[in-house]
Amino acid sequence: MPCYDVEDFCEQVMLGTLKHVDHLIVIDDGSTDNTAQIVRRMAVQLPGNISLIRFDKNQGKGVGLMAGFIHALNHFDFETMVTLDADGQHPPARIPELVESIHQGAEMVIGERLLAEMPGRSRVGNTLATHAIRWLYPHAPSDTQSGMRAFSRELVEEIARRISGSRYETEFQILLLALSKGKRIATVSIPTIYIDNNRSSKFRPVIDTLRIARAMIHWH
Repeated sequence: MPCYDVEDFCEQVMLGTLKHVDHLIVIDDGSTDNTAQIVRRMAVQLPGNISLIRFDKNQGKGVGLMAGFIHALNHFDFETMVTLDADGQHPPARIPELVESIHQGAEMVIGERLLAEMPGRSRVGNTLATHAIRWLYPHAPSDTQSGMRAFSRELVEEIARRISGSRYETEFQILLLALSKGKRIATVSIPTIYIDNNRSSKFRPVIDTLRIARAMIHWH
């Protein structure tokens, strides 16, 4: 669970997530608010259930995700990994559905939101990314930017070998890797939740869309 300045949301999301997972790895990406303190307090209250990785400076969501992947591979004997954001956009109650899809044979599962219900900047970025990836892979999922995902351990191992991690384009690179390798990708419908019109999102439509385009060019 990557976190950056989400002190208003993270505790509730963490408590909801812990109902459905054996262990929660939280990556605080150099937050300037009380996010890290909240996570530390919860780790003390729930010993053995929460790991905190903290960067002193903001590194980007992708770096945080990869740090979490590597930590999980090195410390836990898991079959399925789930990622979700800490800002309340992704409902932890849907985690069992994603995990069940992995148990049924999928190697990657994406929590898919309705494009029409997204705020403007998120809808534009997602639409551009989806059109770009479907030019190469016509059957790619329609929500390429969803951060609520589940992975088999084998795919997590391959991601850790192939992708170094940066910012928002890392999630796009992970999807490109799965598509290019012919991995079995499933989707699960999740609510489109944006609090205060996506105020907490750090996605920058122009810069991050260009990063995604560059990632696609470099991949091929």
